[in-house]
Amino acid sequence: MQTDISVQKQQLRRVMRQRREALAGREMHTQALCAHLERLPSYQAALTLHTFLPMQSEPDLRPLLRQALAQGKRVAVPVVEPDGTLANSWIRSLDPAAFVTGRFGTLYPTMREPAEPGTWQITLVPLLAFDAEGYRLGYGKGYYDRLLAMSPGLHIGIAFACQQVAQVPRETHDVPVDLIVTEAGVLPLL
Repeated sequence: MQTDISVQKQQLRRVMRQRREALAGREMHTQALCAHLERLPSYQAALTLHTFLPMQSEPDLRPLLRQALAQGKRVAVPVVEPDGTLANSWIRSLDPAAFVTGRFGTLYPTMREPAEPGTWQITLVPLLAFDAEGYRLGYGKGYYDRLLAMSPGLHIGIAFACQQVAQVPRETHDVPVDLIVTEAGVLPLL
């Protein structure tokens, strides 16, 4: 049985997908977002990070990730296994030949090097919607709530400014992020 909150989340997901997909100038917004992220002292100091590879209309951080790899940072990405569980793998490059399209249209490395939560300093989290308290709305599978609960370090939400809402419907298992970066800058959280 669905709760009122889960119904609210489903409705908000539909609206926010449409809003994000309708965003004009996505490449320009993504470049600005990446520039703000790159200037964060915590990002500059980090030697290891966990990030997402874009699916659908999410911000594409790959130009920044190429630079991170070239600087010697270790980068891990999520992999949804065939049984629906989430694993993580270090990547060494973003060469398209090193990836396959997997579940949900996401890119997965063909050669896996397991990365365990707690072995990276920063987790970059895709946000479908977010509020000023750092609460986020994802796609509803709970992957990032579980990952954030197991991953110490800094949790940075990544989204376009148009994805901000007054309040994300929340449940007890929802884990907020520490910072949110958009093309407008780093948002101070309440």
